[in-house]
Amino acid sequence: YTNTGFTSVYDFDTLVYSSFTLHANWTQKPVYTITFDTHGGTPVPEQQSVEDGGKVVRPATDPAKANVYFNDWYKDEACTERYNFNTPVHSSFTLHAKWSEVEPAKYTVAFDTHGGTPIPSSQTIIDGGYVLEPSDPTKSGNNFAGWYTESECTNQYDFSTPVHSSFTLHAGWTDKTVYTISFDTHGGSYISNQKVIEGEKVKRPNNPVKAHYIFENWYTNAGLTSAYDFNTPVYSDFTLYAGWTAKPSHTVTFETNGGTPVPQQQIVVDGSKVTKPANPAKSGYYFTGWFTDSDCTKRYAFSTPVYFDFTLYAGWSETEPVKHTVTSN
Repeated sequence: YTNTGFTSVYDFDTLVYSSFTLHANWTQKPVYTITFDTHGGTPVPEQQSVEDGGKVVRPATDPAKANVYFNDWYKDEACTERYNFNTPVHSSFTLHAKWSEVEPAKYTVAFDTHGGTPIPSSQTIIDGGYVLEPSDPTKSGNNFAGWYTESECTNQYDFSTPVHSSFTLHAGWTDKTVYTISFDTHGGSYISNQKVIEGEKVKRPNNPVKAHYIFENWYTNAGLTSAYDFNTPVYSDFTLYAGWTAKPSHTVTFETNGGTPVPQQQIVVDGSKVTKPANPAKSGYYFTGWFTDSDCTKRYAFSTPVYFDFTLYAGWSETEPVKHTVTSN
């Protein structure tokens, strides 16, 4: 700005005929709160305050719980989506500890810097977890070109890859300029940065995933108007942006055939499942389940993915249906 009140933005196309001072203006980054729910395990990690774009620090000590084994940190309470601590933070959320009756396998990931310093400490990773990307090492007369899966440094490691074995990562070095390519998934699963040597090409990563959306493509701008060509040689740092299309939604209606209460319609995202409502009641009748046809001959399975609109019908019987108990061993 041209003034300390930050009301006049400077135009850098303006010709200069005198000395003057330009003033930088700043906006404080938002700070988010990350909470840990151990679901009965101890110790409970302290909350973390993370600046926008920063990363959650993995708790140094895993929680413990009697008679079960800690099976890593997850993004959802049902513990279906494991958290990757390399992921930039853009909102507040809670991480949930998952527990299992069977001890999970653990693997060791080591780092060979090939003369670079510092040498990162080896990491112990629970099966299916993710390697924490260490700080870049340095080496006199060389530029760091990324971590690779073999000593020849031909395949750059993807830090969004789940770990299922022990291995060593090797530091790659070059005398050429190295650029960093970042991936903004717009709320999708984490895609790790790529180090690209000047004149070489970005390797197209595996498509990210995002609940209720279909991945479209990678774009060069946040407005998603210019698709990226992965055959383009790289001569600068830049960010690629993921484009998404919302999955269609379907309406599921419930016909109770005189029973009460009548469940509300459900809007179900394509490929998701209907939430089973509470059983209705009807004087003088026994509820026999939900059916896909008005004659109540085809029982509905609530484990079925939804791909179209439909109605479910309540079945009734004047005699109490036989109920069976199923146990698992």
